[in-house]
Amino acid sequence: MKSVKVAALSAVVLLCLAGCAGGSSAGDAAGQSPSSASGSDTITRKTSERFAATQREWLEKNLGFAKKSGRVSDRQIAILERSVQAGSISVSDYEKAWANYRQCVVDKGQPEPELDRYSNGLYAQRGLTGSSEKVGAFSAVSVPCHTAEVLYVAMVYNVQIGNPNLYQNPYVQFVDCLQRAEVVPKSYTAEDFQRERRSDEFSYNKRDPEVRACEVASNMAVGYQDDVYQDVGW
Repeated sequence: MKSVKVAALSAVVLLCLAGCAGGSSAGDAAGQSPSSASGSDTITRKTSERFAATQREWLEKNLGFAKKSGRVSDRQIAILERSVQAGSISVSDYEKAWANYRQCVVDKGQPEPELDRYSNGLYAQRGLTGSSEKVGAFSAVSVPCHTAEVLYVAMVYNVQIGNPNLYQNPYVQFVDCLQRAEVVPKSYTAEDFQRERRSDEFSYNKRDPEVRACEVASNMAVGYQDDVYQDVGW
C-alpha cells in the first residue's frame, strides 16, 4: 500500500493570500512566486507595496472576497463582519473559526483535524501521513472545509499578528517578522534572506520556534521529516 506524507493546506492559504488580494495571480501579487523571485530590484520595488492602507481596510477586502466566493460559510462571514466593526479579529473569534473547521471535517466523516499551535498563537493544519487513499480522502474534505470556515479569517489574522505593516511581498514581511522577534538584526534584509535561501545556509536557526512562527504568519511554512504528522489511517 502506497504511503504519503504531506504538509496540509499551506499552499491553499499562500495562493489565496496573494491571488485574492487584488484579483491577480499569486506570482503577480508578490512580484514573482516564492520559488522564482530573485534580484534586489524586485525586492526593492515591492517593499513599499501593502495589502491595504489599514488593518480595517484589509478586513473589509477579505469580507468582500468571502461574500463573493460562494464557498464560505455564514459562520466565517459573521466573524469577519464582527471584526470589521471592531477593527480587528479577536483571539476568541480566531479560535472559533478553527473550531468550526475541525467540526466541518468531522461532520463529513473524517478524523478530527490536528492543529499545530505556534509561539505567536497562530494555528495551522498539521501535516498528514497515511495511505494515499486516506490522505486523499481527508484532503478532499479538509480543503473545502478550510475555505468555508477559516481561510479569510486566517488571512486577516496572520497579517494582524505577523505583518502589522501589511507588507505584500512575502520575503519582506517574513524578514520584518524575524526582526521584530529579534531573530535577525535590523541590518538583515529580504535580499539576505533570498541569498541564504538559495544556498540553504542560514545565519539563524531555522528550527527556532520564533522562525517557524514567522513562517506561518507569512504563509511560508516549511515542513520537516521529523515534525509531528497527523496519521489519518492506512
